[in-house]
Amino acid sequence: MTTEKGKAIFVDGPSANSMKAALGINLVSYQGLYRVLCKIGVCGALTRTPLVTMHPERVAQGEGLCKHLAGAGFDVLPVESRGSADDEAIKECIRRLDPQEVGEVVIMTSDQDFVPVLRQKVSQGIQVYWVSTLRPDPKKGRHALSSSVISLFQSGVFSFVELAKFSRQITLKRPSAVASNCYVPSDDSLTVITLRLRSDRPADHMRLASEIANLKKRFSGLTFTVEV
Repeated sequence: MTTEKGKAIFVDGPSANSMKAALGINLVSYQGLYRVLCKIGVCGALTRTPLVTMHPERVAQGEGLCKHLAGAGFDVLPVESRGSADDEAIKECIRRLDPQEVGEVVIMTSDQDFVPVLRQKVSQGIQVYWVSTLRPDPKKGRHALSSSVISLFQSGVFSFVELAKFSRQITLKRPSAVASNCYVPSDDSLTVITLRLRSDRPADHMRLASEIANLKKRFSGLTFTVEV
C-alpha cells in the first residue's frame, strides 16, 4: 500500500514581512496567506503545521499577532535573526524532512541562503515551490531576489510562485472607519472630517497620526492638525 506524500510549508518571517512594500500591502490576512500557501503544489495533505519564524521581541510585544497567526493555522517559532539563527532553524526543519513522507516543500522567502538545503531536498525527489515576488520595493527600486536564485527558477530546479498574483487574497481589508461631523459640499470643493481616537495606548495615537500623514501623500490638498 502506497502512502500519499504530503507538503511542508515554511515562512521566513522577516523576509516575508519585507515583501509587503513591494506588493503594496499594509496589513496581511494571515488566513488568506494560509489558504494560498496550502493550495500551492499538488499534495493535498500537510505533513506538519505551516511554520513561520518571528523575532522573540515581536512575539513578546505583539501577543495579538501571534494569536492571529495561530488562529489562521500557523505555528509561530520565536527565534532571533542575529547570526541568521531564524534561517538556520528553518533549514534544520527542512533537513529533517523524510522524502518518503514529504513530496513538496513550499517556502516563502527571498533569501538565497536556503538554496543549498533546498537543492539537497530536490536531489531526494522533493519538489520545491519558492514563494516570493519580482515586484520592486518602492524604496529600494529593485526586488530582493538574487540573479542566482532566479536562474534556478529558469532552469526548473525550483518552481517559482509569484506572490503578487495573490495580493487580493492575502490583503486584510480594513473595517470601514467611522467619522464624526463629516460634511461634503455639493460642489465637491471641500470635505471636512473630524476624527477622535479614544485609547490609553500611546502607540495607537502615533499609528493614527502616521496613517493620516500617509493620506496626505495621496491627496495633495489635504491638511490636518494633530492635537495631543
